[in-house]
Amino acid sequence: MSPRSRNLSRAYILNGRGAALAGLGEFDRALLEFERSIALSPENAWVYFNRAEAYDRRGDQEKAVADFRRAIAEGNPRLSRSKMEFAEARLRELCDKRKDN
Repeated sequence: MSPRSRNLSRAYILNGRGAALAGLGEFDRALLEFERSIALSPENAWVYFNRAEAYDRRGDQEKAVADFRRAIAEGNPRLSRSKMEFAEARLRELCDKRKDN
């Protein structure tokens, strides 16, 4: 396995671990895993999507908005159609909420 392949595999593992930790409400630990994943694969839309959801659940809407935008823009790999639609819808909701405040 090439070093690039190893880094990508490690990035996906870290992203999955971060998503699992966020699901358990361990946001600080999750965010560390997402940062480590991004350092290895900064173009992975999925890590930004997962981190956006963690920020959203934690109540940090500004960071959630930024990461949902990044998740929509990144493409290696791109989000699935259902995740893309979810990210776009949630981004609209968060932006509308910011306008109301």
